[in-house]
Order: sequence, then structure tokens, then C-alpha cells
Amino acid sequence: MERMSIFETITANLDDDFKVLPGFSLEFMGKNREFKCAAGMHDGTLIYHTLNLGNPGDPQKAAEDIAVLLVAYFADKNKKFLNEIDAILNENSVISIVDDLAIIMWDRLFSLADRTDWKSLAHQWRSSSIDLLINSDNMNFVKIGITLLGVLGFTNFNRSADLLFNIGVYDELTIYALTALSRLADLNSRMKSEQHMDFNAIVFEIAKRVNGWGRVHAVKRLEPATDEIRGWILRKGCLCPGLVSYLALTCAESGDMISALRQETLDDELFKGVSAIMEALIEEESMPGISVYTHADEALALYRRNKDIREKGGRI
Repeated sequence: MERMSIFETITANLDDDFKVLPGFSLEFMGKNREFKCAAGMHDGTLIYHTLNLGNPGDPQKAAEDIAVLLVAYFADKNKKFLNEIDAILNENSVISIVDDLAIIMWDRLFSLADRTDWKSLAHQWRSSSIDLLINSDNMNFVKIGITLLGVLGFTNFNRSADLLFNIGVYDELTIYALTALSRLADLNSRMKSEQHMDFNAIVFEIAKRVNGWGRVHAVKRLEPATDEIRGWILRKGCLCPGLVSYLALTCAESGDMISALRQETLDDELFKGVSAIMEALIEEESMPGISVYTHADEALALYRRNKDIREKGGRI
């Protein structure tokens, strides 16, 4: 029986609201295959707790080498080029090279424009990138496909955005999808496309559907542009088991927590969300917290007042 691709496996495990089914995991392995990681944990740890995204070498050189191999692979689909890319990625964290890779591939597209029709080439490369995203069972190749769609997806903005949304609701791939969507939205704006993209609205929809590292990345990119978004950030944005410390300061600031605490009443859901934020800020474990929060003293006083009243059986 043919093995399902990563994209097929993820989309087969989404509910009707495009949320990953409870308990589903691809059991992504660590770089050296020596331990199993929760979805998104490996890249999240590299982003927040290592220098150079865990790459002791030259990530730009690695990105340049991969770009050369991708161009060759897109031309004739010889899998030997993918094998060489895989070998490079065994020595370099994919998260450390994808930003450089996107820029290099974009520049490479137009450097070839004097020898070929760049629009036809863009269509070809986009099709090949989608093939990596949809049909590969190699997680690193899926991440590269996502990355490339961010700079090549302009040939069909809506289709590209839909693919990135569908794959981005899985925590391991959220950071890649959000970055690609950001690039795609920027191109959409610059090209004044009729296929309008509202990047912040897409980020909000993804944020509501992820619960682990994906939520960390989504909430940090979410602009608190409306009362609905600010309210959700305070009530649910920080309810991310084991990762609250990464989001507490962002939620406090983006959700305008101090204004909420100044209200006469806090409903149960709002108090639960604010409590998660405040407790993480106070603990200040792995990330900056209460010591750098602008409204620290007032927030502490108002939160403790709310908490004391509720513990005594009252309700503000």
C-alpha cells in the first residue's frame, strides 16, 4: 500500500471546522531521529532558545546550494537532486535556511527572465512547489514547498492561500505557513491583485485552530485590529498548555489586558484567560514577564483584587 503524503495525512485528520482531530500527531522526529518531539517543538526551541536557529555552519551557503538543486529538480524532476537537498538538511536546520532560500529563489526567477518567459517559469516552479507540499512524505520537503509557495504563489493567490491555510493548522507547519502567507499577502498588495488577501484575518482563523506551538507563532503575528480579536487574545489566546510563558507578554499587550482589568466586572471566561496570562507573567520562567510589562504594578493590584473576591465566594 502506498504511503500517504504528509499533506494527505493532515487533511484526512481535520474536522469540519479545519481543526486537527484530538490526539492526532505525525510524531515528528528530532533532527538526528533520536527522540520524538511534539509538533512544532523542535523548531520552536531553535527559534527561542538557540543562536543562529541551531545552525553552527553557514545557513546562507546551505540555502544557495539548495536553490541550485531545486532549480535543477524543477527542470527535470530527477530525484537525485532531492537526495542531495536531504543530505544538506541533515546538517542544517530547515528553519535556519528557509528565509534565505525564499529570497534566493525569487531573485533566481528573475535572473533567468532574459533566457525564458518568467511567467511560464513561475507557473512551473509554483506547480513543482505545490507537488512538494502536497505529495511529499518528507517533512523538510513539505516545509520547503510551503516556503516557495510564499514567493511563487502569486500566479494564483486564492489557491495558494487555501493550501497554506490547510497545512498551517498543523502545529509543526504553522510557522512556515504564516511566513509564506505574509510574503504572499505582501505580493498581493504590491501587485494590486483582484484576488484580495486579508493576511490578519487568515492569521486569526489559524490562531483559533491551533493549540500548541502553532498558536505561539500565530498569536505573535496577530494584529489586535478589532475588539473581537483583542477579546479572543485575552480569553483564549494564552490557553496553550505548557507554552503560556511564550505568549503571556504578547497577550497582555496585544489584548490590552490592563483595560480589561480596569472594568467593573470580569466574566468567568475572561478571568480564566487573564489569570493564565498573569500567572505566567509573575512566574517569568523562560521568557520576559512582569518585570518588563508597562502596567505591572496596576495589573498586579487589580488582578489580586479580582482573585481575592472570587476566592471569598463573591463576584465583582
